[in-house]
Amino acid sequence: MRFSGYSVDQAVQKETVNVGMIVDSTSCLGKRAKTAIKLAVENVNSQSKILNGTEFFLHLQEAQTPLETISAGVDLLDNEVVALIQTQTSEATTFVSDLGEAAKIPILSLSISSPALSSPNRDSHILFVWCIVISFR
Repeated sequence: MRFSGYSVDQAVQKETVNVGMIVDSTSCLGKRAKTAIKLAVENVNSQSKILNGTEFFLHLQEAQTPLETISAGVDLLDNEVVALIQTQTSEATTFVSDLGEAAKIPILSLSISSPALSSPNRDSHILFVWCIVISFR
């Protein structure tokens, strides 16, 4: 079926933004963050006016150790995510931050405790938060 030169499928297609999340669901922070991020994504996606019809697709990866975190980060980059959210310790955050920096994508870490990670050259996660906040204006 066609309307004005567009098929119904073309008119309904939405742009999808892939966002990755590395989470340790065995930790209190991981459980809460996973629930909060999933609800936020569902909320934004249910209101097409927020992102003009664009939807987030959340790719979740479980990881408890730094090695699992690195593996999850690489897997998520293979899924062409445009940002990574992670809840691991600062040790794991360092690895994920390096992956994000190499891939030129922002990292949002919910558990930074190391001063080295909050230095001016490691502020890409702030950009991600700013982009999310700006999208609600």
